[in-house]
Amino acid sequence: MRRTRPSVIRLNELASGFDLPAVQPRKNPAVFIQILAALGLAICLLLGVRMCLSAPRQRRLDAVLQRWGYRLKAQALRLYRWPASRRQAAREAEAAIERARKKGQWEGNVYRPESFDKKPRKPH
Repeated sequence: MRRTRPSVIRLNELASGFDLPAVQPRKNPAVFIQILAALGLAICLLLGVRMCLSAPRQRRLDAVLQRWGYRLKAQALRLYRWPASRRQAAREAEAAIERARKKGQWEGNVYRPESFDKKPRKPH
């Protein structure tokens, strides 16, 4: 008979009372460790291949990897900052709409700010 963990049994019993799907234990929790190991192996192989190259080709490979690194970093920053910049743009748009409602005059769908009513300044 297969032994199950006590926490899984309790969660399954709780889930059965609410018609929720039963909680199953993870089949392979070491997937993250395997991914890290594969990444480490890929880096080691890349460094080994780099050592076998001549000096000009090493510089060319280094330049390519550096460009990839810059692009990856820029893309990650862009994805990280995107929601914040979108919220900031929405706030600025709302502020511009409020300023237009409070100041100036509306003639139909044309907005004339108060600054247009001032006399023109002398150029010199």
